[in-house]
Amino acid sequence: MCEKYYGVDDKYMKIKSLIIFFLVFSTGWSCRLLMPNQDMFNQETLRKVFAEVKEKGVGKEPLDEIEITDNEVYFSTRTERYVYSRGHLRPAKSKSLGESKPFQLAEATSFDLNKSISTALEFAKKNSYLDKPEISHIRIYKQSVSRDDNLVSNVGKHRETILCEIHLADSNTQAKYTTNLQGQIVDVAATNVKPEIKFQDTAQMQKSLAEIKPLFGGKISVSDFSIGIARFSFTASDPKNPTEINTYRFDSQEFLQADNAQQFVSLLGQSFDLDEVDFSLIPKVIRFPVRKCALSNESSQ
Repeated sequence: MCEKYYGVDDKYMKIKSLIIFFLVFSTGWSCRLLMPNQDMFNQETLRKVFAEVKEKGVGKEPLDEIEITDNEVYFSTRTERYVYSRGHLRPAKSKSLGESKPFQLAEATSFDLNKSISTALEFAKKNSYLDKPEISHIRIYKQSVSRDDNLVSNVGKHRETILCEIHLADSNTQAKYTTNLQGQIVDVAATNVKPEIKFQDTAQMQKSLAEIKPLFGGKISVSDFSIGIARFSFTASDPKNPTEINTYRFDSQEFLQADNAQQFVSLLGQSFDLDEVDFSLIPKVIRFPVRKCALSNESSQ
């Protein structure tokens, strides 16, 4: 009889323990849910988060990416990924990190996030397709870059630097701007929505050349010049280093890129000034081969 009552008491105690555990567990989650969201797009808040996760061990292993949303921060290494939200750090689902380079958490704390955000928002005003854009998320990572700016200098020279991608969006348009540690724009991504520029239009070609001429001292001497529908390219001397020959490409995003020219460039003909070119002939030159091709097709039928 005693054994029977002992079994009942034991069962009762187990049920009581489960109830207590459930109450404690549910209370903990309730407190977590009742905690207010933190504005992770604020620099001071983000730095406090960095300091807190560092105490929890994040940063001992080099990071490959930090991704920030309005109320969460994700820390990714090559093997693990964590998310910080409402004062708590927990494991998160891993993701592909691409070709980013590892960096220390301490390197990111010096990032001027507020300036990066304000610069990106100011720059976005130039995009007429963005109507009242808001930040969707921010990505901090380290990458090997080939130059210090997005224009014509330091071609072929690589260095590793931490970058900050600011992703903006409104109801139907998205854009991405990349800044450096000081909050200066270094790249305007191709995701920026804008009408495609057609360089076979005379007025557009003249307008684009007028924009980049100041980079070359107001005059561009080239050894060759190629025109496509959405881009044009030319070979010329680097204005900061006249002995260095580069190939420059200007695309429909109005972004000038430079690459080292091949060795055979020196075998080309003499340079000529682009001011000598009559770009009003572009439509006529294009129509001639098109018309000739049409006539050839008609004669072959």
